[in-house]
Amino acid sequence: MSTDTWKTMKAKRFYSFALACLMFAISQQLFENYILWFGFRDRSVSELDFAEHTLANCFVWFSIAMGVWFLSLGLLSFRVEIKKQLMCACILFLFAAAISIALDLYFRSYMMDSSGG
Repeated sequence: MSTDTWKTMKAKRFYSFALACLMFAISQQLFENYILWFGFRDRSVSELDFAEHTLANCFVWFSIAMGVWFLSLGLLSFRVEIKKQLMCACILFLFAAAISIALDLYFRSYMMDSSGG
């Protein structure tokens, strides 16, 4: 095996493991910002806060699932070629992120938030 092929294989493994770490970091950040500090002390929430909480909860679980998938692709890369699967997983995550952002913008366009009058 030539050194160029070896470096390419190591880079592909690195990408999948780095993406797995990124997915776990994204889910941790979303959890800390949107799920952990949900609502006021009296447990009242606005409809926008509730909708964003539900959306963030779904996206956190999706990010964890994608992190596990990227981790498994990294482990699988020792035996088979993962270029197509890695590209499809990245496109799927970007598509889900775009949908989540669009939904959040849609929610913000017509729902009342907790900022007051």
